[in-house]
Amino acid sequence: MVTNHRTEVVKTPSLGGVRERTKRLPEIIAKPDSDIIQVRVDSDPALRYEILRWPYVLAWPLMWLLIGWVFCKKKLYSLFGKKPKINTILFDGFSGKNMTIKRNAKTCHALDVIYNHQNLWHDPLGNYWINMANAQAVRNRKKLVVRELVEAMRKAYNNDSRIRLLSIASGSAQAVFEALKVIFDSYPEITDIKVVFLDSDNSALEKSRQLAKDFNFTGVFFYSGNGVLPVLYDDLFSYIQGDALRFAEAVGVLGGQPNVIEMVGLTDYLNSRMAATLFKKIYRTLASGGTFLSGNICPNFERHFMRLVIDWNEMIYRTPQKMSQILADTDIPPSQMQIMLEPQRLHMVTKIFKPRD
Repeated sequence: MVTNHRTEVVKTPSLGGVRERTKRLPEIIAKPDSDIIQVRVDSDPALRYEILRWPYVLAWPLMWLLIGWVFCKKKLYSLFGKKPKINTILFDGFSGKNMTIKRNAKTCHALDVIYNHQNLWHDPLGNYWINMANAQAVRNRKKLVVRELVEAMRKAYNNDSRIRLLSIASGSAQAVFEALKVIFDSYPEITDIKVVFLDSDNSALEKSRQLAKDFNFTGVFFYSGNGVLPVLYDDLFSYIQGDALRFAEAVGVLGGQPNVIEMVGLTDYLNSRMAATLFKKIYRTLASGGTFLSGNICPNFERHFMRLVIDWNEMIYRTPQKMSQILADTDIPPSQMQIMLEPQRLHMVTKIFKPRD
């Protein structure tokens, strides 16, 4: 197979033995028998992506000084069986927002601060670090997920005249609510819609309930244009506390196979075998014509700062090639899969489409 190169895009010959390039990304990753998985960098101008990287590239030496300092500090504290309350004054010492992120790392409560951050004159450290490349990238990922959810729900409604959405490891589900707002505005006549949020953390589900109120989805009637009785938004949403790996109960609550499944943020913490197994189960559960969205963080120059200074650890950083290997183990036809990277290339979103019977 011939390997062609362009400035930003590469065609690579196989999944095995591919060496990752720093400035080039795979457009097509070929599997045996010439099956392909599409990989692309999204550049939709309508999404107004954040791409301000140079202040943090210049700060890379400072980041490594802080990483070294926090590493030594944690080692010293561990000798006495303790953990430092403050990792460094230059991150969580003088910024309440940064402290909130560190204390709630790996949860929707930290993501909530990052998603909805607005610069404050009295919090320069918060302004700086909550605009670091990883924070920009996770906001970019949310924008990309919202767009794909809207597209998936529109397709489901046009094909099936109903929407059954399952959010696995839903967290606060802000992206889901933002997408639903677009759908309700686009289809004011819609009534046949059901959404189930599944998460092991009850505080995340409570955050979802609060967001439903913030989006005016709770206690509000909406009407169809064909004389159908009004429906309460409250009746559209179900919140289930449970293990994401056992989502059968959530599917039962939906009252039918989901035609949209969202699971962005969980794969980062699953090993490859568990991820592939879960993908297989989800694909079998997905209704024909449905869409499944997942995601994963990519290796990047801030990962050690994330792990040591912010305490956002235990994540499994994967390249598109690694994710493609997981997808290859699911036996799902590659033509039904696509990997999209946000412009910072720090987060990818995997879309799997199940063809109609």
